[in-house]
Amino acid sequence: MSIDLSQFHQVFFEESFEGLDIMESGLLDLSLDEVDDETINAIFRAAHSIKGGAGTFGFQQVSEFTHVLETLLDEIRSGMRAMEQQHVDLFLQSVDCLKGLLSVLQAGSEPDMAQADELKVQFEAILAGETAADNTAEDSHPETVIQDQSGAGAEGWRIDFIPNEDILCTGNEPYRMFRELKDLADGAGFEVIPDVSRLPEFSAMHPELCYVSWTIFLRKNVELSDIEEVFEWVVDDCEIRYQKLDHLDTEELLANQRNEQSAAAFAASEEPLNSEVLIEETSKIEDSANQLTEVAQPTKVEAQPDLAKEPAAASPAVAKKAAVRKPAAKAAENTSIRVSIDKIDSLINMVGELVITQSMLGQLGQEFDISRVQRLQEGLSQLEQNTRELQESVMKIRMLPISFAFSRFPRLVRDLGKQLGKQVDLVMLGENTELDKTVMEKIGDPLVHLVRNSLDHGLESPQARKDSGKDATGTITLNAFHQGGNIVIEVKDDGAGLNGERIRNKAIENGLIAQEDVLSDEQIYDLIFQPGFSTAE
Repeated sequence: MSIDLSQFHQVFFEESFEGLDIMESGLLDLSLDEVDDETINAIFRAAHSIKGGAGTFGFQQVSEFTHVLETLLDEIRSGMRAMEQQHVDLFLQSVDCLKGLLSVLQAGSEPDMAQADELKVQFEAILAGETAADNTAEDSHPETVIQDQSGAGAEGWRIDFIPNEDILCTGNEPYRMFRELKDLADGAGFEVIPDVSRLPEFSAMHPELCYVSWTIFLRKNVELSDIEEVFEWVVDDCEIRYQKLDHLDTEELLANQRNEQSAAAFAASEEPLNSEVLIEETSKIEDSANQLTEVAQPTKVEAQPDLAKEPAAASPAVAKKAAVRKPAAKAAENTSIRVSIDKIDSLINMVGELVITQSMLGQLGQEFDISRVQRLQEGLSQLEQNTRELQESVMKIRMLPISFAFSRFPRLVRDLGKQLGKQVDLVMLGENTELDKTVMEKIGDPLVHLVRNSLDHGLESPQARKDSGKDATGTITLNAFHQGGNIVIEVKDDGAGLNGERIRNKAIENGLIAQEDVLSDEQIYDLIFQPGFSTAE
């Protein structure tokens, strides 16, 4: 008799994601000066379990990729090889890659193995005694950022995303938006093509400015409102054009676009770009797209107070295709939850008490007379108490410690601090404070935005901190605690703080307040919460 293993898939995915969290936490806590054997063993066990489970359930893509990762970990834990910083970085990239592969498999789709194959080459190079850079240099051509050709033939959208140069200074990251768009595509086909025509000469580049724009092909017939929701945080910091494509059953348009962008990227490394030629070539591509789809030219979509309204300049053809704006579909939430043994024991005890009380009341009902009224009242009072305690125990099952939300930030702070050249200590307090699971899922993205802003704009550079008499290493503190019946979550940094005069001047410049208005410090600081308000230069 054969066993249907698909019934165990959900358990495998949940345990695999937990294993990846263990791997990430262990890697972030690892000290290269004194490598802890138990930490390495815990990371190895997690990788080994994922590999074994993936092989058992037929997910060979995951099993084969994890095997080479496990091999390097085995050499490190056996003392054959010393742990190096490049190993830690590569393992962390592999954790991200595995999360992506497992998420796609969990959704029932076929994963794109491009990133996994690239990482596998780097692992094999290290195992062979070569440097990973030697093997990946030829793969670093910026032709395609994200590519998935599985959905040729589907309807879809072309999105021209042209961010302002200072978009990175606002704490936004284009890759996160691309990842959300790929989730919308749901395996139906997705491609992002960079345009490097705005790249200045290397000596003129600023490390915190964005000179790249992107053309995105989303080969799935999704609602425009769903796409707009992805870009709602940056609608004031970029130019976005949406174009409906009726039939994307030919690769000619995409091939032309990739070839032109690749040629531009090559030219950028040789000599200054001829913007007139690029504009002419881009125009040819757009003309071919219009002939292919028989729709109007793309229309720039401005921020609207009501997302349900159509863009004012939309053509009848576009208006017909997007006449009905449905509320944005939310990603399917995880329907399972981990509950501690203590909560389960408490729930079992409450049910036991309830059964005893019910049995007592049952006996009173069989042989009831007026002399037993007092015992009946006591039994009903006990039933009320048991029912109330049972309700409270059931409600507590949905409560999770806020450490589930905080757990993503050590990695975020490490990577962003490294990218910005800042030294940062992350302090997390009140991690056992409990929140409802639904609330926990809703506050995740706002917390990420706050921490990114704190790290990017709040903390100064190490040299600036030294010049002002501070320690070169900044501190970001996450704290959760109960206060007056509420749960308060604090994001605090020891940076330079808010510049009240600068905020006031910017508000006057934007017409939010008048020159003669007298505001308290608190009122001035509240201005930063106005939509689109930023003092970033």
